[in-house]
Amino acid sequence: MQNTFNHIKLSPKNVLVICVSLTILMHLISLFHKIDFSSPMVSKIQDDDQKVIIKLINARNNVKTRQIVETKQKNLQRKTKDSKFVSDKNRAVDRETVAASVGKFQEAAKGVRLGDKIKRVNQKAKSGNKKKNVSLADLAIDRGKLLEKMFKQNQTARPKLGLKTGRGKKTGLSRRSDYIEDLPLGDFTKLNTVEYKYYGFFFRIKQKLEQFWGSSIQTVARKMFKQGRRIPANKHYITSLVISMDGNGKILKVDVDSTSGVRELDGAAIGAFNKAGPFPNPPKGLIKNGVATIRWKFAVDAN
Repeated sequence: MQNTFNHIKLSPKNVLVICVSLTILMHLISLFHKIDFSSPMVSKIQDDDQKVIIKLINARNNVKTRQIVETKQKNLQRKTKDSKFVSDKNRAVDRETVAASVGKFQEAAKGVRLGDKIKRVNQKAKSGNKKKNVSLADLAIDRGKLLEKMFKQNQTARPKLGLKTGRGKKTGLSRRSDYIEDLPLGDFTKLNTVEYKYYGFFFRIKQKLEQFWGSSIQTVARKMFKQGRRIPANKHYITSLVISMDGNGKILKVDVDSTSGVRELDGAAIGAFNKAGPFPNPPKGLIKNGVATIRWKFAVDAN
């Protein structure tokens, strides 16, 4: 066999034929082999606190894209037509509105809008310039009884912060943590919604993300300020992510689907998701070939 190979002579024509054959072979291999150049992006962000807005998009290809939201509880549960929002239940309202305050979602309490301000005015009027003679007997009063008396007086003088149309067992003014465009401001977040069977899973993700997203944004803002940079105001910055997780909810990959235009904001979004995960028990309906894929949008409103 060795003698046979020694007698083979490679002419220029044979070399050309071999090169062309190898080139065609490589092209055929590349057609049937998928190469994945993507890699998980990780961002190390420090913790802090800030009010944020979060937007979630349903990623299933066979369903019309809708935004998952939190809205005011209503007894009326009639079916809504062509609603662009999905929630835990069907809800219909005559006029859609969103709360002015941005923060963790809550309904308004029963009370007055300027409760804290009225409290300060009342306290100032009561204190005034009145002079009281203090005796030794006053100084000997039991400290526990004194604090209890002061607490009761304070509660009496303090109107509860909220709205006349609010709910009795709630606290404070209404807020919202969803990014909702082109809707008028109102006392409550009232939206037409359609029931979504995976709402519970996405709501758990949202709750975990809220612990890290706001702190990430504040850290980014401070770093940019120290570098002599800032995020331009009067603009919305939205980072869209595609997240892949296994059947146990462990994050496999986080990719940027569309950038906000600010690298640091994109990094904060990725960092928040990596910190918040894993997200146990993803619904079986979202898992395909052992992987559940969801899309999540982070919005920063720079005003």
